[in-house]
Amino acid sequence: MLRGPWARRDGRSLEATARSGAGVLKTGHASVDGVDLLTAFGLASVGAMLACYAFEERSPYFVLGFALACWAAALYGWLSGAWPFTLVEAIWGVVALRRFASKRAGGSQGVVPLR
Repeated sequence: MLRGPWARRDGRSLEATARSGAGVLKTGHASVDGVDLLTAFGLASVGAMLACYAFEERSPYFVLGFALACWAAALYGWLSGAWPFTLVEAIWGVVALRRFASKRAGGSQGVVPLR
């Protein structure tokens, strides 16, 4: 019997649960202990956005991380069917990538002007 965070309350391993199909919700998405994996991906991507935003003054690479996390959140929005969220997050990713390029080039804190 497994002990610790990998054990289920009924004593079965997560691998045995996955093989039995008990971890699939009615929506057809896989889950671990009742948490939809798509929801967990969305939480992770938005959490990464928050962390990178908080630390973006420390390094331009946090701005790049913010852009990548925005695109991950856009992917989450697309997979969940929330296309307005997808559109907004994709645009934020482009804005952040432009800010990364500006900071990396030693420019000002602002966005590189469009030409």
